Amino acid sequence: MIVKTFNLHTIRVFIIFILLFAISYTYGQTTDLIISEYIEGSSNNKYIEIYNGTGASVNLTDYEIRIYANGSTTPTSTISLSGTLTNGNVYVIANSSATAWSGIPDLSTGSLNFNGDDAVELFKISTSSTIDLFGNIGCDPGSSWTGGGNSTQNKTLIRNSSVCSGITADSPINCPFPTLGTEWTQFPQDDVSNLGSHTANCACTPLTEPTTAPSSLTFTNIQCYQADISWTNGDGNNRIVVVSVNPISGTPADQTNYPADNNFGSGSAIAA
Repeated sequence: MIVKTFNLHTIRVFIIFILLFAISYTYGQTTDLIISEYIEGSSNNKYIEIYNGTGASVNLTDYEIRIYANGSTTPTSTISLSGTLTNGNVYVIANSSATAWSGIPDLSTGSLNFNGDDAVELFKISTSSTIDLFGNIGCDPGSSWTGGGNSTQNKTLIRNSSVCSGITADSPINCPFPTLGTEWTQFPQDDVSNLGSHTANCACTPLTEPTTAPSSLTFTNIQCYQADISWTNGDGNNRIVVVSVNPISGTPADQTNYPADNNFGSGSAIAA
């Protein structure tokens, strides 16, 4: 039950409810940066690709790539990123001695050195959190993780286009990599044919139309210039209460934000 107190300057008051749509949808975008390609190639041919599908440019100075070798629980190598990654583009990190790809990496460093049993983390500095994870930190699977016919040793692995968010943690029990077979597609060793671009086809959830309007409108504590109005919410995200001394003539417009009236406190108002 919602209760609001309204200051009324006349007895004749017209009140209507406008039920707002329960907006429940996601755009075809990733929630943050993701690791989009992992190449554990021959010799020093090691590459990591990061994809930005967030819908906006991202400042990479807030991110790091961390390598956890041989089951280590702390990073054995930390790679700082720089620059701005625009929406829909990728950032390629290569071992400084890698030769398999003829393209120009965004960052070449000897610190990008890993094998099939090493975990790779995309870390966000401002939130001190894991944004995406390849492998399992603190676990040594032997020579590689395997799952769904995929292996992390001597392979190229590309993130499936349906993946829209990173893996923030894996269970330490039995050292699994549970999404290896469901979120990645495997290619032969040293296959760099897809390096430098990525596509994400994130699904969206349609709008949910509200079906229950606010109800049980009651007036209490009625005074000369003030009254309490209470109601029971419907299933829309919000309600707009319109109070007018004349019949309501205003029509709310879609995709419009209406400012709250100071007399109403928090909430929204439409002038007649």
